[in-house]
Amino acid sequence: MSELLDQLRVPFPASMVKKNQDKLDYVSIDGYINRLLDVLGFDYSFIIRSSNLELLDESMNTSTGKRQYLASVTAELQIAYPVESGKSVAIRSGTGADVSFDPDKAIKTAQAEALKKAAHQFGIALELWDESHRANLELARRAAGGSEQALKKAVWETAKKKLGSDKPTPAQVAKVFHRNTGDLSDPDVLAAILVEEGVV
Repeated sequence: MSELLDQLRVPFPASMVKKNQDKLDYVSIDGYINRLLDVLGFDYSFIIRSSNLELLDESMNTSTGKRQYLASVTAELQIAYPVESGKSVAIRSGTGADVSFDPDKAIKTAQAEALKKAAHQFGIALELWDESHRANLELARRAAGGSEQALKKAVWETAKKKLGSDKPTPAQVAKVFHRNTGDLSDPDVLAAILVEEGVV
């Protein structure tokens, strides 16, 4: 089980992490589903235990005058894993909710949020709550902009982590990424390093 958890908990690359309207980092539901499929194949189940859709009171109408729906879903994520006698199942639950003018959209979003919450219990995407990881995401986003300075900074920050050193030399940085020192002035090489390391 520990090996499966390690695979499930691999941080998502910066290219898959988006910002919502509140400026918070998130990974869309397809990222979670693909992670489950990539690691587990079909050895998982998502089971909805309760689903509720409520038309909100007219007093809660928005400025458009439309009434909204509140959807809530509670579900379980069940993961099968090998044990000596065959397979066992680990279960985690999650609850999601959404408010929308469109009842279909409200239910779908609530289901997606329920899956995400259950997946968090297995460690999937928990890195998005880590302050240092979020800082690295910002660095990766700037590097994705393509300027040589931003790329170089992102490569150096990545090297610092790999080497456990605050001030690595260019030779050390080149060596840890299996490159020649002169390659570190080439934006294409810098971008390739960041892709290889899963930073962008």
